[in-house]
Amino acid sequence: MTRQLRKRTRTTVKKEETSKYFKKTKVKKGDMLVEDDSVDIEWIKTLNNKDYFQFVGERTGNIPRRWDTPLPDDAFLPINGNKLPPHFKYIYLKLRKMRSHINAPVDSVGGSSVSITVAEQLGISKEELDPKNYRLQTLIGIMLSSQTKDEVTAKAMYNITKYCLENFGSRGISLNAMLQIDEPTLDTLIKSVGFHSRKAKYITQTCQILVQQFNSEIPTTPEGMMSLPGVGPKMTYLTLQKTWGRMDGICVDVHVDRLCKLFKWVDPKKCKNPNDTRQELQKWLPLPLWREINSLLVGYGQAIDRPRAKVCENCATEEDPFIPGKSNSHNHICPLVASDELLEMVPYMKNYQTWVSYLIKDAKLHDPENEEMRLKNELSMDDDLNASLVKLEDAITVKHEIKLEHEVF
Repeated sequence: MTRQLRKRTRTTVKKEETSKYFKKTKVKKGDMLVEDDSVDIEWIKTLNNKDYFQFVGERTGNIPRRWDTPLPDDAFLPINGNKLPPHFKYIYLKLRKMRSHINAPVDSVGGSSVSITVAEQLGISKEELDPKNYRLQTLIGIMLSSQTKDEVTAKAMYNITKYCLENFGSRGISLNAMLQIDEPTLDTLIKSVGFHSRKAKYITQTCQILVQQFNSEIPTTPEGMMSLPGVGPKMTYLTLQKTWGRMDGICVDVHVDRLCKLFKWVDPKKCKNPNDTRQELQKWLPLPLWREINSLLVGYGQAIDRPRAKVCENCATEEDPFIPGKSNSHNHICPLVASDELLEMVPYMKNYQTWVSYLIKDAKLHDPENEEMRLKNELSMDDDLNASLVKLEDAITVKHEIKLEHEVF
């Protein structure tokens, strides 16, 4: 497959705007969008199933064993000339190394991945998904996920998909099928999610808007995406990334927001909400990390915020396929495959503050940059001492020469 990508450039576009609809983040005056025009949207629309998912996987890093895949050489080069926070590289690499052993809900039933999991539950393989339908399914899944646990979002998506299969003969959720579901019926199908009545209204409106304004396709720009009812910055950046391979901004939810503040990767006093945190992160976070920091931190956040057992293959039932079974495993971490380093960390995953404090303390003790800084400081002290000795020697020499002059005369 030949990918036709234009040269990556980033340009400033119009200010983000608020909406009269559903709980949108109030964006401060002066907050600007960054538009990623490095992908050829029209070319993406022509891709078949295999080529499309290969392209999106490569662009988003959503590939098998993603956390074991080495980062590019420029992964820790900050942008805009800003410095990385203390111990950032050490902590980030440690988190990344251990993330593959954590089976978090976001990995299989998160808003951006739930459509594939649900389809497979209903006998539709990933290879059978139509890319255009998948993009719509991803948008709907992300809209449903707001203020809702991932497992609950999965149930709602399961109900909608099953309804479409039984009533319209489609291969899952499609725009044509969604346009035939009236709002009360949709509300009933998604009643398990938070704010289900509002979401039913906004999803119904969105499907109509897609036909009227976007040629029956989901929007391809941040501006277009945020024009949809109930869709704010977080949903916008995540949807554009997972469907079009665009990296217009970092997706910051409550987990990312909280952890970035505790790690002091952003200033907690300046960042009053996730959107503030996003803006601060985008000032310095290296671009290669934009595509994965959300999945990385959300996985840990879910394990800490909602302790649960690791889901086994036989835990789900046909009637309720997304209810985890009960087990004595700890925090979705499998002791059979986890490293000693990870198992050592588990007891500290009782709450955010305890876990972050443990990681920061560990970094202060073992971060190689600490030794480098110590050596630099010692060398600097040696240089200062040498400079002082030279000045002292010069002063003694001058004083001695003056004394000799007096003795001569």
